[in-house]
Amino acid sequence: MITSIETDVGAVDPETEGHYRPQRRSLEEALAAAGATLADVSLVANCHLHFDHCGGNPLLGGTPILVQAAELAAARRGGYTLVL
Repeated sequence: MITSIETDVGAVDPETEGHYRPQRRSLEEALAAAGATLADVSLVANCHLHFDHCGGNPLLGGTPILVQAAELAAARRGGYTLVL
């Protein structure tokens, strides 16, 4: 059983991509380096929902993902740095 705190840098609009210039490492690659797979992740806890913290969440369908209610509401309002 693995709990993931952050899940990778995700897709984002070109302007945000150009501003932050993220260095990506796939979630699968990072887990493999730790001797694990996506199937080993049983829980995700995101400190916030910016694209550079939760981009791998969609790869973990069916896995519980914890985030503060206020953070989820802010992300759903738009103008956030995550494509939901």
